[in-house]
Amino acid sequence: MERFFKLKENNTNVRQEVVAGITTFMTMAYILIVNPTILSAAGMDSGAVFTATALSSIVATLIMGIYAKLPFAQAPGMGLNAFFAYTVVLQMGYSFEFALTAVLLEGLIFILLTLFNVREAIVDSIPVNIKKAISIGIGLFIALLGLEAAGVVIGDGATILALGDVRNNTILLSLIGILITGILVARKVKGALFLGMIITTIIGIPMGVIELPNSIVSIPPSISSTFMKFEWHNIFSFDMVIVLFTLLFMDMTKDNFITVKDQTGASTEYKVVAEIRKSNECAITKFNITSLGLSGIINESTKTISLISLESIGEVLADISISHGATISPDPRTVALNYDQDQKITVTAQNGTTKSTYTVKKEIPEKIAAGLRANSAKLIWAKKLTDIGISSSDMTTGIAVTNDYVVINERAKNPIYLNAKNGEKAGTMNISFAGSLTNFYTTSDKDGNILFTNLTPNAGPAFTVWKASGVDQAPEKYIEFTTSLAMGRKLSVSGSLNNNAIITAPIYATSGQFARWQVENGVLKSQTPDIITAQGIGAWGTNADVIYSDPTDLTSDYFTTFYAEPRNLCWMDGKTNSIKNKGVALDGNYVPNAVDHAVFNKVEYVASNLVNPWSWGTADNIYLFDLSSGSLGTQAIDFGSTGLGINGNYGSKILGNTNGNYCGDVVLKVSDDGYYMYIYFMFCNGYVGCVQCDCIDM
Repeated sequence: MERFFKLKENNTNVRQEVVAGITTFMTMAYILIVNPTILSAAGMDSGAVFTATALSSIVATLIMGIYAKLPFAQAPGMGLNAFFAYTVVLQMGYSFEFALTAVLLEGLIFILLTLFNVREAIVDSIPVNIKKAISIGIGLFIALLGLEAAGVVIGDGATILALGDVRNNTILLSLIGILITGILVARKVKGALFLGMIITTIIGIPMGVIELPNSIVSIPPSISSTFMKFEWHNIFSFDMVIVLFTLLFMDMTKDNFITVKDQTGASTEYKVVAEIRKSNECAITKFNITSLGLSGIINESTKTISLISLESIGEVLADISISHGATISPDPRTVALNYDQDQKITVTAQNGTTKSTYTVKKEIPEKIAAGLRANSAKLIWAKKLTDIGISSSDMTTGIAVTNDYVVINERAKNPIYLNAKNGEKAGTMNISFAGSLTNFYTTSDKDGNILFTNLTPNAGPAFTVWKASGVDQAPEKYIEFTTSLAMGRKLSVSGSLNNNAIITAPIYATSGQFARWQVENGVLKSQTPDIITAQGIGAWGTNADVIYSDPTDLTSDYFTTFYAEPRNLCWMDGKTNSIKNKGVALDGNYVPNAVDHAVFNKVEYVASNLVNPWSWGTADNIYLFDLSSGSLGTQAIDFGSTGLGINGNYGSKILGNTNGNYCGDVVLKVSDDGYYMYIYFMFCNGYVGCVQCDCIDM
């Protein structure tokens, strides 16, 4: 909102604008009552006119606010409506359809005259006294009509006008309303006219003049009785020319004023002159290289756009936004530019003369002292699994992430892989062991080695792990461990299989047991794992995950998540295998199923994925914890409704499905340059997506 409306630049804020909007509505809302009252005298349905008045005000105000970005409210004005009803229809005897046609044509002519600056020349040629006399005459005419409608003045053959019977409650209420409204206006009360009508209405209830409504809220009346009711066959008549000229003359000679009051109470009146001008704005408001996952940092004061990358960018297209009506040269959306070199880009405003030249630079900025930059997290892509060709329910169990790709395992099928930067489908891996129980789960290490597991003892007799160094490589057997233990629903790797790593696989239906393998200097030390028991954990069922914090140290702390009491993320002491700290206890609607760990900008982070496989309760969630506080109580990113809006909106429930396999996954990936951390997530039967955050010193 700040970027779109430039609130700070205009020395305002959201609260101030909301208060101003309410005040403006109170000031002008009287037209919703007065306009239908006047036009109903011409035979138009007052309900239809009410709805049309409201709709036209909404549309005009939205155009002023969103398109022109000006704090001006628009609504039908007084003057033409009275001339329309009482002169054109009642006095001259034309139908309201005839008058509507004249108003439409007058509006089109008025726009053309304004567009070609003819209106201003015509208005300037009319003497000021005549213009003021017209405005005053219209005002007196409207006042007379109001007094006559209220019965305050009546026709009299002797004096033309006479005072009505003030003993009549209707007339008395009208005089009371005029007095109250006059006092409010004189005392400069905001919304004086609107408040005057409300107070007068309340007073009229005990006087028996005002009837109480049958309901407070109702559907707006239909506009069908008046919508598009034109008399096209009369547009070339002499009568139409006379009415058209009168309407046009009234519009052009009517001055509009806005009164602005400062903090001291002093008022300044501004004349509003209609003039269509071409915009002089010439800014680049967004600059992204989506194919590489790069977001340009725009510095408007220096007219520079910084692309943060240690790697070669090359010649690529950019996704940009510029000021309305502006043009850009060269256009990065259609011309691939080499951003490894500085690029000059010129934006020309709609007026054709005002220009801004931006320099796009590849830069290596400074980092903040530690951890994530506040509010840097953003969802850079999310794909519905069915949209990328995964149609089998409950069969996606895990994801593996390399520098370039996200591999999605679908049991019994060849895995597909997506571009890690934009989520677009990039290809399919060929594996020779595809089966519902043989490629049960996939994961990856920090160097992008891709691992697949089978499910034992169902696919026994051996727990098997296959490894591929890339999406274009055929997986080979890496671990083959003959066992009757239940393993394979999850596998996690801390570190790199090319150097040092610790591999963990929970043993299901046990009290916190998991298998652990060690890799030193790129060599797997043994096919047979150590069996470790995490103390203080109940039987963690079929959904659990374990990840170590230091791939070089078997006694380092590790993290577990599991679907058993107390259903929370646990920070384990690697020396004693006891619980060091617990996350918030979860209710039974959540199934924790995945955990990952990473060090980013000198701070440790742990991510967890929780799914809801049932049709009730809260939906699927992601959490990221900052461990620098020494506990699991500090969330680093708000994934909920007040933040990124991911939690509850990307799982199976939001799509009307259930997650029958209780599956999901989360992966933390730190970029090679150390400036970005990516949180990749997958909810079975839901979405796969990516969140980007950084540590750039802005």
